[in-house]
Formats: sequence, structure tokens, C-alpha cells
Amino acid sequence: MNLEGNDFKHIPLEEDHSINRMVDLNLYCGYKATYHQLLEGGGIDQRRDFLFVLSKAGKVRYNNALEWCSGPGVIGYELLGYNKTDKISFMDRYQPAIDNVLETAARNNILEKVTTYCTDQIKNINNNEKFDLVIGNPPHSFALPKWKEQQERNGVSQNFNSIVYENQLRIDVDDEMQIHKEFLDNLQDKVTDDCDIFISEVGDANPVIAYAKDKGYDLIARWFMRSTVPPSGEILHLRPKFSGFVL
Repeated sequence: MNLEGNDFKHIPLEEDHSINRMVDLNLYCGYKATYHQLLEGGGIDQRRDFLFVLSKAGKVRYNNALEWCSGPGVIGYELLGYNKTDKISFMDRYQPAIDNVLETAARNNILEKVTTYCTDQIKNINNNEKFDLVIGNPPHSFALPKWKEQQERNGVSQNFNSIVYENQLRIDVDDEMQIHKEFLDNLQDKVTDDCDIFISEVGDANPVIAYAKDKGYDLIARWFMRSTVPPSGEILHLRPKFSGFVL
């Protein structure tokens, strides 16, 4: 299996008894979810930060939201359950994550409010979609060789546990910011002029900010996250055009 490419869509969640497989989760909003542990990329903790930031900087309510790099979708479901948005789309390149999103929607009888996209490119979403809220917890490591070195220092390698390794690679690595760049290159056709964009960055956010500004986005604010240990991550608040105070 080639772990250097981007085609993670059909990697199976194979049986691996070294880790707990399924986790039951009661969302703060009251929804109930069961998710596969290999799908979790930080959203369980970061949802508290997103809820806090949107309570301070977001609109009272949105019409049509998108969770980019959604994984099992816990951040988006919290916003939907708290009536921060009327409907929501979930986008992830990994089919088991999208399957999990739909299982949660069915379990909570909210399928009519949910749309899913299994793709790694925002440009593949229909241009008829116009989102007024976009949230995302994307991969945060922008250098694959450096990530591999860190895994080796931590005693983790593909031979140690190939399933865990390839899964962590999918969750962690956006080599040379390719995923971020495609997102920022093509998002503006999918959003309203006053769309709020909230993206978490656990690593160095400055390259993302620089690229976003170069592509015509306004940086409205930087919110430090409380969920990361040690506290180091940020949620970036962007908009597609000038619409008020800008950093």
C-alpha cells in the first residue's frame, strides 16, 4: 500500500485488537454518536474551542454550514444540535469517516439536514452550494519527512503498526500545504460574500495566514485554543472579502 499518495478513500478499518475500536459519545448538544477511534483527529477536544469562538465571534445563526476535513463530524454536529446552523455538509476524503457521519445522522433522525461529500478537493463540491459558515480541523503537519522523523523518534513506524501509522499519516500530514492550498484556492466559489471561516491550526499558523491573505481572504481574528496540550493551537477566523475589522 502506497502511503505517500493522497488516495486514502478506501483504506479499510481493519481489525486491530491493539486499540479500542468503537467509542460511544454523548455530544454536548444532546445528539448521540458512536465513532471509530481511528477516525478521531482532535475534534472531540476542539469542539469546545469552536463552540466558544462561535459564541463570541460568529453570527447568531447560519443557513448552510460546511465542516471541511470532518472526520466523524463531531464539531459540525455540535453546531447543528445547538441550532447554530439550519443544515450542514460534511466533507472528508476518507469513506469510513463519511459512513460514520451518516450513521450519526440516522441515529439522531436528522438525515434531512445533512449532506456528505467524500472528496479531498473542495472544487469537487457543486457550485450551487453556497455556505455561509465553514469550519475545519485539517491536517497540521506540512512536511512529510519531518513528520516521519518525529514518528521514528517516538518509536512509531509503519512496521510497528501499519494500520495506526497510515491512519495517523492521513490525519496529521498535509505535505507542502497541498490540502490547505487547494481549499483556499477554490473555496470562494462555494461561499457567500459574508461567510465566516473558522479553521483550527495546531502547528504554525503563519504559513496558512500568509497564503490565505495572498488569495484575497481577510484575517478577522486569531483565537488561541484551550484544548491542545500544551495550549498552542489557534482557530483562525477568515472571511472571503473585506467585511469589517481585519488584522
